Amino acid sequence: MKRFKAWISRPLVYSIINFILAIGAWFFNATYQAFCQPVTWAAILLLLFLIAFIAWPFIPERFRFIRMVAMMLHGVGIIICIYCIAFDPTLIIISAFLSIIVIGIFGLTPLIFLIQIFFRIKKSNSKMTMAMILSGIVILSVFQVFFALQYKNLGVIINEIPLNSQTPEMLANKLPRNYMSERFAGTHFRYHTRPDYYDGWRPPLHDPFLVISRWIYPNVDNSNPGQRRLNLYDRIDLYQEMYPATPVFVDCFCAPFNGDSKSYPRLP
Repeated sequence: MKRFKAWISRPLVYSIINFILAIGAWFFNATYQAFCQPVTWAAILLLLFLIAFIAWPFIPERFRFIRMVAMMLHGVGIIICIYCIAFDPTLIIISAFLSIIVIGIFGLTPLIFLIQIFFRIKKSNSKMTMAMILSGIVILSVFQVFFALQYKNLGVIINEIPLNSQTPEMLANKLPRNYMSERFAGTHFRYHTRPDYYDGWRPPLHDPFLVISRWIYPNVDNSNPGQRRLNLYDRIDLYQEMYPATPVFVDCFCAPFNGDSKSYPRLP
């Protein structure tokens, strides 16, 4: 056991295992989809975190600035891992049972990475390390709060419109053109916002800012008594009215073995 612990603690072996976990989680997510394609900012941030996380054992102490940036990305990673767990906690439970046959370990990757981050913080026992961790958490949280408030404002604007006048054309005329307006208009056909426990087609893009904003302000989208419920076709019309130059449909590269996941459902 001591020999195995010494072997697995070697930086190269340790990093290779983490790399395999990351690649395995990506592969199995593409095979049986839990998360759709991350939007550009989320994909870049995830990639930067994984590079910092996997490369950490190889960053010498003398490269102080690089280590600080990497530790800040570990702070971002804490948010990423907690988000992945919170988005679909059922996946963690199922993966825990499936870990008996090894395959489930890949579903536990966010939890495994999160535990490792906390161990690294404890091992460092440095005020600078904690400051950089907190800076990563705070910076990402500030963006989230900004976009959540932007999302909340959409609900305020919609509720000021008389119920029988809340048509896609009227909403397109009243709603501002900003980041969360585009996400709101594209919800359910461009943007995936909740787990789907079946295999088949689902919206192809995943934006954590949108998902968390919906968690914080659930009444903004179709839950307020003073708001007309928008069906899928209303949303497509709204999106086309607001963003005529942007393609309504986005190709999905998830779950490649399933033809339904590669195209949109047939729409009349």
